[in-house]
Amino acid sequence: IYLEVVGFASRSRDTIVLVPTAALVAGAQNLGTAHIWGGEVVASARAARAVTATAHYTLLRTRQADTLSPYEGKELPQRPRHQPVQIAANRV
Repeated sequence: IYLEVVGFASRSRDTIVLVPTAALVAGAQNLGTAHIWGGEVVASARAARAVTATAHYTLLRTRQADTLSPYEGKELPQRPRHQPVQIAANRV
């Protein structure tokens, strides 16, 4: 059994994100400064050296800090807050 827990934080300038502009269309836009922080947990287990199961969970919190008033203080667009992933692998 393997367990890893990681935290992170960042303050970026000139953040570029994909912003929805029309139905199924997104354009790149500079949103200025953003604060990004979160954490990730990874757990993995192996059974009989043949099967490995791994699960990842990421929590991402973002806040746009300046320039465009529609996004001021809001989360960055197109960034999921919760992102779980599960993987099972069989070794041959």
